[in-house]
Amino acid sequence: LFALMYVSRRIDSKYKTDYYNRVMAFYRYVVEKDLSLSLAQTDMKGNRSLRPSEQEDPDMYVHIVKRDKNGIYVSGAKAHTTQSIASNEIVVIPTRNMTEADKDYAVAFAVPANTKGITMIARPLKETETTMDDSLSVIGRENIEVETITIFDNVFIPMERVFLNGEYDFAGLLAMMFPTFHRFTAISYRAAMADFLIGTGKLLASYNGVDDKSNIRRNLAVLISYKETLKATAIASSYSCTYDKQASLAIPDIIFTNVGKLFANENYTDVVKNIVDIAGGLVATMPSYEDFENSNEKTYLMKYLAGRKKEETMERVRLFQTLREFISSLGSLYLAGMIHAEGSIEASTMELCRSYDYSSSIDLAKFASGINDELEK
Repeated sequence: LFALMYVSRRIDSKYKTDYYNRVMAFYRYVVEKDLSLSLAQTDMKGNRSLRPSEQEDPDMYVHIVKRDKNGIYVSGAKAHTTQSIASNEIVVIPTRNMTEADKDYAVAFAVPANTKGITMIARPLKETETTMDDSLSVIGRENIEVETITIFDNVFIPMERVFLNGEYDFAGLLAMMFPTFHRFTAISYRAAMADFLIGTGKLLASYNGVDDKSNIRRNLAVLISYKETLKATAIASSYSCTYDKQASLAIPDIIFTNVGKLFANENYTDVVKNIVDIAGGLVATMPSYEDFENSNEKTYLMKYLAGRKKEETMERVRLFQTLREFISSLGSLYLAGMIHAEGSIEASTMELCRSYDYSSSIDLAKFASGINDELEK
């Protein structure tokens, strides 16, 4: 919604439209009713070498199929729509820049999730199949997110819910502005996830009696560096934000945001390697909660799963179980997400290089090389 506020002001200024008032009316409605939202941006894309209007199947990108005085009708599908099945409203925005030939694909709107013509096909929740009745599991049982392929089959959108309707020259700005806010949240929540891993690693090392060993310190240093780098970029992005008077919004600094996001993408696998190195093999081979409910087996498990102190055994077991969920049963989901969610590595690279101001760097290089006699800035 922040991205829509920012872009709608600029569309209205150029085309004398009324999108900003529509966005704000929807924003107030959501706040007053305390509604949950899901964002649908990523189109299915089909042949990636072709533009939206060049696709053999036009539904590879969500597009307008009909317009009338009351609204628009849209068809197509969006991927990776997180928590759509638990949302009241779905907000749809473009996934890329558009040309005039793509103008029917330059569309943004909000629609109730139960609107006729919307079909959501959810991914299988395999990570929850063995945890729903597991008293030792907390992530898969209580904190799982669900993604869907969200299909729009000639769905009617009333005009007051339409925020972009063919203004193709603003599709790219909207597609870029949302990830700026989204990536800011990414470096924030990933710092919190790293904090959890630091605490887990420190506790397991302590329970194992090895928290003072040099190899453990190196492992923890990697986790700490990951967290604090993300925290630093989040703080820097906030401190260096830009205030947009048109939309009355503070916008996170795009450079610091993408630096943090790119670092998070490229270094998460190293984080996993180091937490596994601290934890050891039990993170994968720990017996199930059912074994602890069997009195005979529990006696053995409490004896042999003891670490430094016997009274810490169940705490150690719970940490192993939670970590196993995080990097094993939920591991593939988190691994793909940490590398690709909130935009791919290439997306952050493109935005970083496109938005970076090279002028002072070039000026310094010319001065240091004797090309210029003095610094221009």
